Amino acid sequence: MKRYPIPIMHMIYGLRIGGAERLLLELCKTLDPKLFRVEVVYFHEDEDLLGEFLKAGVPCTRFPVQPTEFPVFDLLGLTRFIRDRAPALVHVHLYHASRIGAMAARIAGVRTIVRTKHSLRDPNARPGKRGILWQLVLKRVVTCTVAVSQAIANQIGTPYVIHSAVDKDFFDTTKLDKNKVGQFAEKIGLTGSPVLTVLGRLVKVKGHDVLLKALPDLLRLWPDLRLLLAGDGDQRARLEFMVDELNVRPHVTLLGSVTEVRELLACTDLLVQPSRMEGLGISVLEAMAMRIPVVATDVGGLRELINNGVDGVLVEPDDPGNLFLAIQGLFDDPQRMLQIGNSARYKIEKSFDLVGMALKYQELYTDLLREQGPGELHGDAIGIRE
Repeated sequence: MKRYPIPIMHMIYGLRIGGAERLLLELCKTLDPKLFRVEVVYFHEDEDLLGEFLKAGVPCTRFPVQPTEFPVFDLLGLTRFIRDRAPALVHVHLYHASRIGAMAARIAGVRTIVRTKHSLRDPNARPGKRGILWQLVLKRVVTCTVAVSQAIANQIGTPYVIHSAVDKDFFDTTKLDKNKVGQFAEKIGLTGSPVLTVLGRLVKVKGHDVLLKALPDLLRLWPDLRLLLAGDGDQRARLEFMVDELNVRPHVTLLGSVTEVRELLACTDLLVQPSRMEGLGISVLEAMAMRIPVVATDVGGLRELINNGVDGVLVEPDDPGNLFLAIQGLFDDPQRMLQIGNSARYKIEKSFDLVGMALKYQELYTDLLREQGPGELHGDAIGIRE
């Protein structure tokens, strides 16, 4: 019989600052160590969050894998690596781990492989022959695929939905270190003016350009408004060009990757998520937990987080005019902003708390392992980390 703790291996492309990576960190921190012994294997040298994983006592190993469609030699080496580690279950995240990692785990003899799908697929992008082949292979290799939102589940046809969540105690405004918040505000040059923030990778699908187009109209009403863009990505140069072209440079700060997310949100009056497509939105959950009103687009999983007008405001994507009106409506009504922020916090406490999410994953792991037959589990794995 297998005794506790049961070895679980998580695999992901890299440890950059992103929604999937932050979710993995929180999940590893919250799973009950008496029941599960977790380790993380990552492929790429993106290591912004590595220190956070190690600080939480999560062992991490980088196994370099070439970012190609099918790196055969890396696959064989990864297979040997997994076989030596002998995990009872492998949990894969994002594109490369879902393909190469899952394949290697199956060849290594791992019988239970869980995949979490963190993002929506572009409905206008048709997969090529290789993509279709991979989809067929994944269906045979992966035991089950978990979607972080119902929108993703509907798209890929999986019955498994576990919404992403956040640590409501960590993102609690009553527990902020005011000195750290003040130091962060001073570092980025905030002076008490209204602050809009966007938290997310600088990629086209996130819609930063839509907000920038609305910014000149906002500045006519609030001349000292500041816009903070936290994140990095391939659209950075284009966004820098837009900032200069719109003549709003004094009001926009591109912060790059930010690890002090809580301090950044504490300096924020309104979070904007102008995405063209969104699987769920970890940054939206974090802002809601800190009672920060959110204006987001009515797409994908965002509509599962926000009840329009109650705990946030939803607008149509790719519409700078409506985005402007939504932001204006909130800034013009501080009492409404307060009410929306309080309702948002209540929703996080009720439906999107990290402990509840971790418990659902633990129950899933337990059920899947038990299905493998006698001897896979000893006892009932239903606890959570206190």
